[in-house]
Amino acid sequence: MKNKLTSIWAIFAFILSVEISAAQDSVPAYKNPNLPVDQRVQDLLGRMSLEEKVRQLDMYSGSSDLLTDDQLRDHHTHAKTDAVFNPVSAEKILGNFGVGSIHDTYPPPQLYNAIQAWVIKSNPLGIPALFIEEGLHGYMGYDETVFPQSVNLATTWNVDLAKKTGAAIAAEARADGVDMILAPVLDVARDPRWGRVEEDFGEDPFLSGQLGLNYVEGMQGDSLATDHNCIAEPKHFAAHGSPESGLNTSPVHAGEREVRTVMLKSFEPAIRQGHAMVVNRTGIRDSKC
Repeated sequence: MKNKLTSIWAIFAFILSVEISAAQDSVPAYKNPNLPVDQRVQDLLGRMSLEEKVRQLDMYSGSSDLLTDDQLRDHHTHAKTDAVFNPVSAEKILGNFGVGSIHDTYPPPQLYNAIQAWVIKSNPLGIPALFIEEGLHGYMGYDETVFPQSVNLATTWNVDLAKKTGAAIAAEARADGVDMILAPVLDVARDPRWGRVEEDFGEDPFLSGQLGLNYVEGMQGDSLATDHNCIAEPKHFAAHGSPESGLNTSPVHAGEREVRTVMLKSFEPAIRQGHAMVVNRTGIRDSKC
C-alpha cells in the first residue's frame, strides 16, 4: 500500500511539473521575470509594431487628456481626491497603441490603479504607462512633505542629508503610484537673473555633482523593484541654468570648454555612478558643441 501511494505521488508530481513547464513556455519571454533584462527587452521590441514603438515615446497630460475640469484642483495639474477615471473618453484619445508616459496628474492611489489597469488591458502587449511627476524638494502631491529648496540643502554640504531627502520623496511619490520624479536640478547657477536659481545646488559643479549623486541614490535605492523607490531624472540637461539674459528657456551661449568642465560636470556623478537617466533640454549656441 505504501509503495502504491509513493508511486501515485510520484506520478502526480511529474504531471504537475510538466504542467508548470508548459505554462512557463506559454508565457512570452518579456513577461518572464526570471530571464535577463536584455533578453526580455529584445523579445518585447520584436513583438511591437512601429506605431506601438512611437507611442512609447509620447507623454500625455493626465489632467487634460484623461480627466475633466470638474475633477481637477484649481491649477488644473492635480486630480481631486475623488476623481474618477473615464475609460470611454480615454479610449477616444489614446486608442489601443499603449501609452508611453503620463504627467501632471498627481493621482490618488485609487485613480492611479484605475488608469494603469486600463492602460495595461487596452494595449495588446499589456505595457504599463510610466507615471512622471515633479518632486524637486518634496513630492508635489497634496498633503505631502515639503523640504527646504535645493539651494538651502546645498548650504549644509551634507550629502547624507541629500540621500535621505531623495529617499523620502521617492517613498511618498511611489505610494501614489508615481514611477519617476523630474529631479534633482543640476544646473549650475551662474546668473542670478535666472528666476530658478533656488532650484539648484549653487554655483559649484563639484558640490552640485555630489549632492545630486546622493539625491539620486536615495531616490532610486538599490533596486527600483520596490514599493518605495522611483526613477530619478536629473535636469535640465544641459546648461539650461545659464540662459541668455537670465530668461528661462532662452538659448545658452557657451564654449565647449565651459560646457564640459562646468555645465556637464555637475551631471556626471549622477549619470556615471548613480546610473541616472537624463533628457536633452537645452540648445547651446556654439559652433563646436
